[in-house]
Amino acid sequence: MRLARIAHQGVIEFAVSPDARSWLPMSTLGGRAETLPEALVALSEIPPPHCWESGGTQLTEPDLLAPVHGTGKVVAIGLNYPDHAGEVGMAQDDALVVFAKLPNTINGPYGEIDIDETITREVDYEAELAVVIGARCRAVPLEEAIKHVFGYTVANDVSARDLQRTLGRLTFPKSLDTFLPIGPWICTADEVGDPAKLTVTSSVNGEPRQRASVSSMTRSVAQLISEVSAGITLDPGDVLLTGSPTGSGTGFQPPRYLREGDIVECSISGLGAIRNRVRVASTGAHVH
Repeated sequence: MRLARIAHQGVIEFAVSPDARSWLPMSTLGGRAETLPEALVALSEIPPPHCWESGGTQLTEPDLLAPVHGTGKVVAIGLNYPDHAGEVGMAQDDALVVFAKLPNTINGPYGEIDIDETITREVDYEAELAVVIGARCRAVPLEEAIKHVFGYTVANDVSARDLQRTLGRLTFPKSLDTFLPIGPWICTADEVGDPAKLTVTSSVNGEPRQRASVSSMTRSVAQLISEVSAGITLDPGDVLLTGSPTGSGTGFQPPRYLREGDIVECSISGLGAIRNRVRVASTGAHVH
C-alpha cells in the first residue's frame, strides 16, 4: 500500500492506493487526518485494501504533496556510504554521525528548491532512502528494530557545502528552506520487504550522478534505528534519513553545484521518484 498527501479541488488530505495509479482519499474510508502521525493512526481504523470501493472517489491525477507533514522530527545520518566521506571532505570513522533537518526544509516531490545566493553559492543534492517510523521506539534491540518501520520514501538531503565548511557543523547548512524534497508517497514496509535490496539513484538535467544499492550502507536500516533510538525516542511519523552514496556535485573536479533551472531527480527502485527544479533568488541576507 502507498500513502500520499494530495491536493484536489482545493482540498488537501491524505490518500491511499494499492499501486499509485489511482488514489482514494482517506476521508471516504472514514479516516480523517491533517498530519502524518494522525494518518498513521487513522490507517489502523479504515478497512483493508481488498474492501476499498472503486468508483467516483478514485482520483487518477491529484497533485502529490510532501507526504511528511506535521512530523515531530527528521533525524539524518551522515557518511553512511563508503567513499562519500572523501568527496565531501570529511573524515570517516566508526562514529555515528547524526544531525537534524528542521521542519522548514520539507518540500514536495515536485516543488522548487530555493537558493539564496547571498547566503550560499554551493548547493548540492544527496539522494537518500527515508524511513518513516510507525511505532514508538526507545533503546530498541537490533533484532526488533525493523518492526518499528511503517514505510519508506525518497528524499533529497539538499546541502549548502560552503556553509558546512565555514560553520563547521551540519544542521544549519542542511536546514535552509525547501532543502528536503520528499515523496512522492510512502510505500509500506510489508510491500518493500528487505530495504537492502533497493537501489538509490540521482540525476541532474538527465545526467546520471548517483547510483548505489542500499545494501552498501555502512549501517543498515535496523542498525540505524537501534543506535539512534538508544538516545533519541523515535515516534510514529518521524523520519530517518539513512545517508547518501557517492556522486554528489561536490565530488566532481571542479565541483558541480546546483544552478538556476537545474532539474534534480532522485529515485529509489520500487518507491518512485521526486523531481525538483532549482530556483535562485536573493533576500539580501548574509550568514557570518
